[in-house]
Amino acid sequence: MQIIDMRVRKQYQTDDLGNLKMHRRKGKFEIKDRMSELLEFLTNNEDEIIEIVPTWQQK
Repeated sequence: MQIIDMRVRKQYQTDDLGNLKMHRRKGKFEIKDRMSELLEFLTNNEDEIIEIVPTWQQK
């Protein structure tokens, strides 16, 4: 058995199933769905300044 990280390798040629391709769709993200986790993190953090950067701005 071989494990291949398909996040890095977008396609893979198999011996019996042909060419496998990986397509990643962006998931819908709503801040309200993660609010309890964010509040818990902020409550337990002792830093004075915390910067939250949306992933679509990390370029």
